[in-house]
Parts: sequence; C-alpha cells; structure tokens
Amino acid sequence: MLRFRASHDHSTPWCLRWFDHRARAFFFSLLLGLFAVLPARADVQYTIPQTVQQTLANTVACTGSLQSYAVNNLGQTQHSATITFSVLPTTSQVTINATDTLSQSMVISDFLMGSPVVQTQTVNASGYYPKIFVVVNCTGGTYNLAYSGTSSTPPVNSGTSLYSQVQKTLMNASSAGSTLGVTFSPPFGSSLGQIVTQASGTGFPVGSTITINCRDLLLNTVVSTVFTPTATGQQLFPVAANSCPSLNVVYTAGGASANTYTLEYLFPPPGVNQSADPCGPGNTKSSAVITAPAATTTQIVAGVAGQQIYACGYNLGVVVAVAGTVQWTSGTGGTCAANTVTKTGAIPINTAEPFSYGPGSTLFTAAPGSGVCLTLTGAGDNAAGIFTYVQQ
Repeated sequence: MLRFRASHDHSTPWCLRWFDHRARAFFFSLLLGLFAVLPARADVQYTIPQTVQQTLANTVACTGSLQSYAVNNLGQTQHSATITFSVLPTTSQVTINATDTLSQSMVISDFLMGSPVVQTQTVNASGYYPKIFVVVNCTGGTYNLAYSGTSSTPPVNSGTSLYSQVQKTLMNASSAGSTLGVTFSPPFGSSLGQIVTQASGTGFPVGSTITINCRDLLLNTVVSTVFTPTATGQQLFPVAANSCPSLNVVYTAGGASANTYTLEYLFPPPGVNQSADPCGPGNTKSSAVITAPAATTTQIVAGVAGQQIYACGYNLGVVVAVAGTVQWTSGTGGTCAANTVTKTGAIPINTAEPFSYGPGSTLFTAAPGSGVCLTLTGAGDNAAGIFTYVQQ
C-alpha cells in the first residue's frame, strides 16, 4: 500500500507521484553502477601529466653489463637522468630507453659517455612512451643515479646536458697494453670532431693505433680513419665530417705496457664553424716570428715529441742583396739537419717586396717530433716575417 505524507500535493494523481519516485531510484542506481565499473586508480594510464622525481640508484657498483632502472610513468614527456660517479669508471655509457605499445625497445636520448672527473652529468630525452628506463653500462666505478620527468616544452640544451653531448670520455685510466673498443651514436649525426689522448709514463706502446669507424647501419658501410698516438703529453687528432649513425672507436695496443691513458671525443655543437683541418676556420692557431739571416737554415718552430706541425701560412719580407731563394723544410735537430724533408721548392726572390701565402687550409705537415725550418740563399739577403701553424 502506498502512503504519502500530508505535505504532498494531493492534486497530483498518485500514479504520477509513484512514477516520479521510481524514476529517481532508477537514475540513482544507474549512477552507482557507473562508479562501480570505473577502473581503480592504479589501473588508470594517466589523465593529467605529472612531474616525477625518482632516485634510481645510490652508491651502486658498476658491473660491466647493462643495469636497467624502470621509471615511474605518470604521462611525462620530458625526461632527464643525472649520474654522479663517486668512483670513476674506466668506461661508462648512460642512455634513456623506451618501450612502445608493441614492446619494441629503443634509445631515445643521446649517449652519455664517461666521466673524466667526479661530477654530475645529465642526459635528456623527449616523448611519451608506455615504459621508460634509464640504462647504465659501466666498468670499475660507483655511481648515484636520479631521474626527473615533466610535461612541458623540450628543455634548452645547456649546462651539464650540453657538456655531456659535446665531450665524450670513451676511456679513462685504461691500460695502454690492452685493446679496447666503444660503440655509440654521435650526438649530432656526424663524426666531425677531435680525438684527444693523454698517456702516463712512457706513453703508448710503439705501433698502437686509434681507429674511428663510421658505420651505416643499413648497408653496413664503414668509413675508417686511423691515428697513431705516441707521446705522453696531450695529443689531438682531427676527425673529418661524415654522416654517421653509429661510431665505433677502437684503441689497439701495439704491445704490453703498464701505462694508462685517457681518450676523449669532442664534438662541436651545431652552429660552431669547426673544420677537421687543424688550419681550417674556427680552429685556434699559433704564430712564430721569422728572423732568417743570409745563406743559412734557421729553425722557425721546434719539434715536440709525438706532435705534428701543421703549416697554415706565412708572410715574408726579404732584404735582397743578390737574387736568392727561400725554401721550407722539416726535420729534427736545431736546423732540421736530420730526417730532413723538403716541403716547398726553392722560391726565387728577386725584389724586396713582401710575399705571403695562406689558403685557409694546411700547406704542409711535419712528421711527429720534427721542427720546421726556413733556408735562405743569396749572399747578403735576410728575411723577417711571421709563420702561422698548429702543433698537436
């Protein structure tokens, strides 16, 4: 039996009042049902992207194999991993990796390579993926690793992030008597840059080489460049520009050695006009004063063990008493008298007008350890000027 309170409007038929109550109950039950079928909070992929701060590793030892750390994924699209080595590794590589909906794994960041000193380095990546990981592969060190994620415009490459892109420490305190190779993708898709080496003790064993292999992953085409390190001091080897999806750098020991060495690869950032030619634009050059007396050979630049001299240009003024010549040579000793190599022909001088030459590229090179000399002929003639070069 239906009963109604006295306050109800009895002018409305009871059947309509009954239908109104039933309709309200139906819609209330429907609303409860909708809430019941919604997935729990843990199953929601994401609705509003959030920031994520996560410590991934604290004082963890390198194992020499891949160490992978999963990231809390709340929909962030900008990713940053920072690593600090409390004990420096001999080799190390850090990347940010992702897995898509087809479970395909990929590297989405630059390759952070090595750490020459104890400091924090950063590597960045962009894009939303179902799963994000930070992967570390290092030998002989101890590290702390942290992750930061957000959803915003891509960050400006600066500070430690830019440093990590342009300077790659491939080998640090590694044995000069052991062969070692490292493979990675260059930050700007080109091999253009410089190899910098420095060895301890008596330097690299005789016959040691550094090989740069630029590899096309599709056709497996390889462009190789080989350098020969020798000295204990710092050596620089310019690497020419090649389109390069994958770089493989291999140090091959020429023999047994108790010495150690460090090898870095420096990449010029986009917009920097750097030539692989040491005498090319954008590269720092040195100069030497030319003072050459008559009818003699004068050393202009002294040789340094393990370093080459790249002649970039010269400007000469000659006092002419009689017709004579000037000629550039290289060799060892105070006047290039040993291991002498002629670098130019005997250039005639018949007038006192100054002359110069500097095409913006290397004129000639002297062998490692050799100096550069100028030979002047013609009784009473003498020359003065400037010689521009790079020694490395």
